Amino acid sequence: MIDRKRPLTLVALVALASCANGCGDPPQDGRCLNTTPHKSGWQTVLDGSIAVSTGESYDVTELKIGGTQSGGNFINRGDIEVYHTLAPASDQTQGLGQIIVQLNKFTFACDDAEAFGDGADNPGRFSRIQPWLFASNSLVAPSDPALAGAECNATNGFLAGCQIRVYYDGQTQPIRDGADIRVFLPSNFAGKLILTTDDNTEDSTYLDRSDITVDGLQGRLEVTMDSGVANVKIADDAIPAPACGVDLNTACDDYVDPLSGDPLPWSGDCPCSAENLNSLKIDSRGNEAMNATVDAPPNYWAIANLNNVDELNSIATGTYCDADIACDGFDTCELDPVDCSDAEKPWRCKGRTNFPSGALDGTGVTVAMTSDGCGTVQYHSGPDDYNTAASEEKRGLVNFCTGCLDGVVVAPPTP
Repeated sequence: MIDRKRPLTLVALVALASCANGCGDPPQDGRCLNTTPHKSGWQTVLDGSIAVSTGESYDVTELKIGGTQSGGNFINRGDIEVYHTLAPASDQTQGLGQIIVQLNKFTFACDDAEAFGDGADNPGRFSRIQPWLFASNSLVAPSDPALAGAECNATNGFLAGCQIRVYYDGQTQPIRDGADIRVFLPSNFAGKLILTTDDNTEDSTYLDRSDITVDGLQGRLEVTMDSGVANVKIADDAIPAPACGVDLNTACDDYVDPLSGDPLPWSGDCPCSAENLNSLKIDSRGNEAMNATVDAPPNYWAIANLNNVDELNSIATGTYCDADIACDGFDTCELDPVDCSDAEKPWRCKGRTNFPSGALDGTGVTVAMTSDGCGTVQYHSGPDDYNTAASEEKRGLVNFCTGCLDGVVVAPPTP
């Protein structure tokens, strides 16, 4: 209860002002004093064609999903899931494949009627949370004339430059509104994925961490996140440099020195430059402690560099987070004798798997994971956990393995 004999403090005034942007203030009709988290459930917002291997300039070689806020808007604050489970693009389909994009919106509302709406006069809070699917770097309202012709939809198709973002139809996106994003792609899509998300933790009674899941990865990957969990499973048939195609990858795998006849795989003289080799990079930001695991096939050729860079990592205090390359299961695996054998610094590890004989040192698919923080992370698993004691888990652990995500990363049915 507010003591009306005492003036509001500056802190109280700031708190009231911030609530005006969506932290649980009651609606104008006074239906409730306390809002609770709501989720919309998965809704398909795009089912269309994506240019995978048409040979034209509009092929999607890079796909951005999610991002940081711009102008108080365009922030997803949720999970990102990417599944390469749809039929492959092929010559029979003229290099086109199918893409399905879904959103699972979330907000705080008094009840289902406020969240979902109950008529033309009350469209609901979810109606303001919308997909932003455009081939543009100008983050402006969908109605802005600058976006005319840049729509990525079932009519135009999903072409080079198309992004998948979340847009809030209002002056400022409330601090607890956003959406989980789920994308289904052709199984042979090998464009670079750039995935960005933030935790939704503005309310201490609902700590909604944002996770990343990728299944069937073929191409490059770049992830930026907070204190969620990243699980990435590389496709069994992934090749080192998909941009060059299977034939040139085979030619570079089998390349021999023309003078000596010695194996010299991925030499600078082979028909696919080593600059085309894949790379995977997963980072947490701002001292956040993420867990990250990359699961590769047993024969996958990679150079892994895993780190937890929390300054408080210490054997003496027993407070540290492991960086682990699990060699069991890989055809061959070598751990760096300096950077993965130091018992005093188990929070860093370098190694390589299935390194081809004769290849130049440092060559290969790079797998880099860095957690900025190490510690106990509190979280709530969903709206049903609202206002309950948070679960806790040690996070800051990074792991490269084969087979360890079997049964953990499971693609949902195609909608």
